[in-house]
Amino acid sequence: MNTLYLDCQAGVSGDMTVAALLDAGVPLEYLQGELGKLHLPADAYTLSVAATKRHGIAALTFAVAVCDQQTHRHYRDIMELISASSLSARVKELSSRIFGRFGVSPGHLEG
Repeated sequence: MNTLYLDCQAGVSGDMTVAALLDAGVPLEYLQGELGKLHLPADAYTLSVAATKRHGIAALTFAVAVCDQQTHRHYRDIMELISASSLSARVKELSSRIFGRFGVSPGHLEG
């Protein structure tokens, strides 16, 4: 098993995290395959990856373009997508826990 440490003194966003993982060697095709297990329409979103260089540091950028701006998913909808997906049981459980934290108001989060 490999271990990855992220030093995020100023925080890190989701797109930055995914870009770093892709830059570290996770194939984009793997990510696309896992997202495909959510059984969303094929034209629901597009993923893009590009090389960038800022202040002499080379990296990747990652973006998700949502093609269906009309669909709004509530917490319950997301949980149903996860449950009905063909993701592994471990990924479903972890995803449900993560989105469960998002679905609870901040005053009700447990440490």
